[in-house]
Amino acid sequence: MKTLQIYSSSPPSEQTTLFIKRIVTPSPTNQLVLFEMSCLRIFLFSRSPKFCGVSRIIKCFLHSDVESKTSNVLNYIPPMILASEKKKNAFNNLLLNFGFSVGQVNHILNSPACILSLNEKDLSANLMIWYSFEIGKKLFTTLTGNAELLTLDPTYVDSRFSELMTLFTKKDINKLLVTCPKVFLDDFETIVEKVSYIVHKMEVEQNSIVKSYALQSDLKHIKCRHAFMCRSGHYKPVKKNEKSKNPPLDKIFSRNIETFLKLTKLTEEEYLVFCDICEEERYLLMHDDDLDDEEDESFE
Repeated sequence: MKTLQIYSSSPPSEQTTLFIKRIVTPSPTNQLVLFEMSCLRIFLFSRSPKFCGVSRIIKCFLHSDVESKTSNVLNYIPPMILASEKKKNAFNNLLLNFGFSVGQVNHILNSPACILSLNEKDLSANLMIWYSFEIGKKLFTTLTGNAELLTLDPTYVDSRFSELMTLFTKKDINKLLVTCPKVFLDDFETIVEKVSYIVHKMEVEQNSIVKSYALQSDLKHIKCRHAFMCRSGHYKPVKKNEKSKNPPLDKIFSRNIETFLKLTKLTEEEYLVFCDICEEERYLLMHDDDLDDEEDESFE
């Protein structure tokens, strides 16, 4: 059995660096314990065939409520893609012909998205579906920074686009591809939950969402920042028929922590302590519910 102890930054970004300490448990005939430190960059909500299994493991771990940050995984082998020079050159030329720069091509082919696991025909088809989005040269930057999008099947992209059309306009979806590409990677139910919370709990108009990075965050992170703003007195309920005076979403969910902290007039240390308290409260609440369920079952 192999035990993976996984250390991750919180909240996770669209890509998270995972420091993995692999411990090989000794067998009766072998009393040696082997330690190996490695660092993987992986997309947490991957839909890439090569990464979907790993993503489920990591996702379950990051959202688990066990006190020990340890996940037991049997027969885990990190994926490795071997490709011939001929295939690499073919992919290189294909991407260059589509308009990517040399630097962008190198980044894509060396990304953890396993682009080289595709065949040339599929990669070309995948590129074509993304070209249908009207975002100009921003497309190259978006696909370079989120190379996993290139592994998504055109049928899936069309399906997800139709789902997103139930929440946003076509123009807004094009903007979201740039600001929040995770809307094409997250489960749709997760996206609906995040949008619903922002609109109903934070009382923000839906068209403001596309101007921020809010949907790049998980729901727990969204709730934590909102609660921190509220408890520091800098985010208040909107009175009926009055215009909101609360800070805009793009500042609340800015990637620059300093931009967010300026809104609260508090320190990063205070924010991190608050996040820890929120996590403890969530943990205790969930376990209280579990205990209540067990007590109910015992009386049945």
